[in-house]
Amino acid sequence: MLSKIIRLLFPSNVQINSIKANDNLTEIESDMKIRTLNAYFLDELEIESIIPKSKYTLVLAHLNHESKLTDSIISSEFQVNEEEIKHINKVVRDIYYKGSCEKAWDDNFIKSHKSGIKEAILRSSGTNNHCDYCRSRFDKKIDLSINTFFDFKKNCMCIPYKKSHLEPIITFD
Repeated sequence: MLSKIIRLLFPSNVQINSIKANDNLTEIESDMKIRTLNAYFLDELEIESIIPKSKYTLVLAHLNHESKLTDSIISSEFQVNEEEIKHINKVVRDIYYKGSCEKAWDDNFIKSHKSGIKEAILRSSGTNNHCDYCRSRFDKKIDLSINTFFDFKKNCMCIPYKKSHLEPIITFD
């Protein structure tokens, strides 16, 4: 699982076989890259079995605001009934929100980490539907290390996406 996440975060030219929590992570940290929003959408499409791979291009065009995925297009392209159209619309909407929120959260973490910020405070977005992992860390300082990044990836179970944000703690030495 951890190696899959790492492969998603890093370009294919970076060779990473496995990482343990105590490994020297400086090489990995220097290769950490900001991923495109499309990459997050593709991750979510891979998880959703209702959308066949042959329809990824159609759905990605909609998610990237290049075209509109209307009910009539869903009906004809997916060969589904009215009830299934509603379900596909919900899945596509969740993919959009989860991909967008996940990218924003990751970008904030990575940019803060790369700029030398060592700690942040995890804040709630104001909703009450956070997972226990996130809820237990609200309003507390968290270390902005690569291990913390992967801990959140592994343990955050917010459905359908993270509803928290990081507030970097900026110190001047």
